[in-house]
Parts: sequence; C-alpha cells; structure tokens
Amino acid sequence: MNSLEKSMLMQQALSGKLSRRQILNRGLALGLSTPLIASLMTNAPSTSAATASRTKGVSSSAQSVDSGTLTIGYTSNPVDLDPHSAYSTVSSLICLNTYEMLVRYKDDSTDEVEPMLAESFEWAEDQSAVTFTLPADVLFQDGSVCDAQAVKDSMIRFRRLERGPFLVLQRFIDNPEDQIEVLDAVTVRFNFDRPQPLFLAAMASSYGPFIVSPTAVAENATDDDPWAFEFFQFNPVGTGPYRLTESSFNDRFVLERDDDFHGGWDGNHFSRVIIRIIPENATRRQLIEQGEVDVLTQNLTPEDVDALREFPDVTVMTYPSTRVDWSIFNAPRLLTPETRQGLSYAFPYDAVVDGVYRGLLQRSGPIPSTVAGHDPDVFLYQTDLEKARELLTAGGFQEGDSFDLLISSEFEEDRAMAQLFQASLAEIGFTLQID
Repeated sequence: MNSLEKSMLMQQALSGKLSRRQILNRGLALGLSTPLIASLMTNAPSTSAATASRTKGVSSSAQSVDSGTLTIGYTSNPVDLDPHSAYSTVSSLICLNTYEMLVRYKDDSTDEVEPMLAESFEWAEDQSAVTFTLPADVLFQDGSVCDAQAVKDSMIRFRRLERGPFLVLQRFIDNPEDQIEVLDAVTVRFNFDRPQPLFLAAMASSYGPFIVSPTAVAENATDDDPWAFEFFQFNPVGTGPYRLTESSFNDRFVLERDDDFHGGWDGNHFSRVIIRIIPENATRRQLIEQGEVDVLTQNLTPEDVDALREFPDVTVMTYPSTRVDWSIFNAPRLLTPETRQGLSYAFPYDAVVDGVYRGLLQRSGPIPSTVAGHDPDVFLYQTDLEKARELLTAGGFQEGDSFDLLISSEFEEDRAMAQLFQASLAEIGFTLQID
C-alpha cells in the first residue's frame, strides 16, 4: 500500500464519496492508524447516495396522517405485558398507558416525583413511612373499584410474584402484608424498618410498581397460577388512560383512549396509539421518511440520525438519557487483573465515540450525569497503547498472541467498534479475532 492510495482515500472520504463503512474497511486495509480512521469517519459529510435514498418517493404530504393517531415504530415485541413481570422498554411503554403507578417522575426530571394515581403523598418526619391519598371513585377498566385495599393487594402480588423487577419494591417492603397499612378507603401507608428517602424514586420506576385489578387477579387465578400471571401476560387491567384493543406480538399493538378515564381528557391527546414492531433498521427509517410512522426512538444508527437531520419533514431530537451501555470483557482466559486492564487501555475510546457514534455517545461511569449519585471525577480508562502493552505482557501474554471477541452480528456499531479495537491492538503486536 502506498501513500497515493492513502491520499486518495482521504480525499474521497472528505468529499462524501465513501460511506462510513467504506472508510472503515479501506482505512483498516491500508493500515491507517485508528485515530485517523475515526477522524475521517467523523468529518466525512453525508454521501450523495444516502441523500437520494432519503428523498426517493417522498411527497409533500408525507406527514399528513390522522391527527388523532400516533404511530410508533419499535424494534422488538414485548416478552409479556404483566406489569409485575415485564422488564423491557416496549412493555413499559404499553403498561404506562394502560396502568398507573402511585407516583411518577415529573416531566423529564430524574429527581422530582409527582402524584400519578395518588392525589397526594406525605412523608413521616423521619422518612420511615409515607402515606398516599387516592382520589375517590376510581375504577379499573374491568369496572371494579380501585381503593386503598386494591393498592395493598397489588403490592402484595408484585412482591410475591417475584418476577422481573420485584426488587424495586422488596428492597423497601419485604413483607407487604404487614408493612402496608390501609387507613381508610382512600388512604394507604407504607411503613419501613428504617428511614427510606429513596422509596418514592423507586415507586416512580416504569418497571414494576403498577396498580392492577385484584378482581381480575382473583377471577383468573388457578391453583397452579395463584397470581393470574398467564392472564395478565396478555390482558392489561389497570386504571390508565388507554385500553389495549389489539395485540399481535410480532406485528402491532393498538391502544384506544378510555373515555371513562378518571383523570379526564382536558387538552390535546391522541385518541389512538399504534405501536408497530419493525425489526429492520432500513424499514423503520423508510417508514418515518414516508410518514407511515410518526415516532422512532433509540433504534437508529448514528448514520441514519445524521441523514434524517437533513430530511425536511422529520424532526430529530437529541437529549441526555439515563441509559448506560457497557462493553464487557468477561472470559476464562482473562485470569489476571493486568490482562483486563491492558485491554481496557488498548480500547480506542475517542475513535468509537467520534467515529462510530458521531459524537452521540458520552463516556460515563456506572451512573450517568443525569442521575443522582453521578460522580464527575470517577475513574475512566483512556487509550494508552504503551501502557496496554506493558500490562498485557505482565498478564502473561506475548506479542503475537491472539484474543477472541464475540459480537452481535446484527449491529453495525458493534462490528465497527470491534474492527477499531482490532486495529488498536494490532498497533502493539496483538491479534483480535472477531467472531
């Protein structure tokens, strides 16, 4: 490989004639350094081919959809819809529309809690108990009464079912039969064995602490299934603003507005919400460009995000999230701390953030900056190839040795990260085999 080929690659990349994938593959083949490849991937403009695919077949009426219907495109179907079992984002999306929790986070805050089903709540002075007051005459969607006893019964089911997110409650209330006290029809108190200032934050979790109909539980329970899990997997019965009217687990879910919702319908609301299950990334992007889907979230490639920013009928919103993703090195061969540390120092962090994720990713410790408890001074590894070489050698490996890395074949970002990591290790004489 000569300098002319490298020069041509850089010119083609910066002029927009190559995709990120082509830049990565050709850069690796030419032996370019990892930082240089990442820089070319970051600074390359969107290609003309991508622009053509965005505009093909799109008319000025692409967004002219029924104003009463919101269509959401999602990557995968929920495992189940039992709110005391489900632990996935799409399940939570459906549960938050068909059930209510006592409290929820206010707007987009991650530290301020407000009433949801409850009208109000009051802490004991030492935070060893909290009392909730419910609105009167609230009905579940099966017509049964939602009162303080129903809240207690729901929390007992949540704790005793012991599925998915039950530790959200069990951490604070291990014995709900005794620790939850019904004071009257609309008042219920949660008693703790010590002050629990984080309890409301847990009860605002979108995984688990939903109030379900005890009547529906009793009517559908069996000796083998005393909590009616088999029924609630597919049949939401809550007090939420929407009813699930259609569910095809591999295709779509349809939510219709419940005109009898106790919270009322003042202001602008969607009368119908459709959640479409669309596993293919290219199809999701095509449907939102054509106006057949209104909302996508957390499931586009960084390249698609850049392309959609230029699309006139689509609004791209980015904001700090509470999500943390990990790349975990966990294999029997890595028997020493030095080996693990060496691989961590060899990882091309800046190249991944800037080149693969186009700056849409921010490095963090175990707690992101949007969540209470974040430490801005937490230790973060930086790329240091010489230190990586020293530690890998100290861990018992020699230059020329090989490591295996398993990746998810369906994610382009995983493959790009692996290839950049492969190139980084190659610079210090080690081989990374990607499977």
